Amino acid sequence: MFPFSRSRRAHRAEGDVALGPGSGGFRIGEVLRISCASAQARVVGVSATHFMLVWPWGTVDPASTGVRWDGTFAFPRDPDHPEWHNTPWRIEADDLSGLSVGDACAVGIPPKRVRVQGVRRHQPPADLGRLPRPELTLNVVFRGDERRPDAGFSLRLPPAEPLRIEHEDAP
Repeated sequence: MFPFSRSRRAHRAEGDVALGPGSGGFRIGEVLRISCASAQARVVGVSATHFMLVWPWGTVDPASTGVRWDGTFAFPRDPDHPEWHNTPWRIEADDLSGLSVGDACAVGIPPKRVRVQGVRRHQPPADLGRLPRPELTLNVVFRGDERRPDAGFSLRLPPAEPLRIEHEDAP
């Protein structure tokens, strides 16, 4: 599946990643392996193109001064939609296109290799409307999608999700 490299340093990014000054030990161009154990979620909205889940991690930030997060995230109903290149999250359900309000499903990140394209430190931590407030943002793209101008997503650290990040040596 994914080769193990000779030099891997694993981080459990659930709040115990030592961010320290600067980039938190992350470098532009390096390859990471990310994953997150699945958790149960509930569908709370559907449209012709998307469905909305109550996010199983994190809480609304009551002190947020500009961002109002309602505790949900939206995903495309079509499993072949290009938006899936812009998120690591995968939904475990019998039929994505058939999900209805009230349905249960699982959400998680299967092990994926990504390349770091940007590292940004937030001082003070960023106000995104949810807790915890991130101190570091990694802009990443799936390996193999590096040349796609529409591909990529951000990992915000520390996350509310039990995200696992491993540094890899890769060509």
